[in-house]
Amino acid sequence: MNKLFLLVVLLVFVTLPIVTSSSSSSSSLTISSALKQSAKNEKPIIVAGKPVQKVVAPANKSAAALKMAGLFFIWYAFNAAYNVYNAYIKADIQLPWTISTVQLLVGLLYAVPLWFLKVRKVK
Repeated sequence: MNKLFLLVVLLVFVTLPIVTSSSSSSSSLTISSALKQSAKNEKPIIVAGKPVQKVVAPANKSAAALKMAGLFFIWYAFNAAYNVYNAYIKADIQLPWTISTVQLLVGLLYAVPLWFLKVRKVK
């Protein structure tokens, strides 16, 4: 029950658009105008001697929210299947430390070469 509640709360906050005021008066300060104003006054962020690009929100927020919800659902489904798989293995083989160590080593064999070879470039 708690997981379902957390899922609903997360989906609500992910799919909420940034609310801006529709009034045209210059005295009203909206979230988007405050972000634009602060962007003009900010210095670029430098990491390792290179300027870092800011993340810009996509133009189609509902599509981005739907994509995020889909990715979250896929992650949740694979995580549930992984937990069920681990329960079956634990019932068959009474060596939980050995199984965990083997799973960790297989993950490292996959992740470390990708990390060192820089297969995925940082944007």
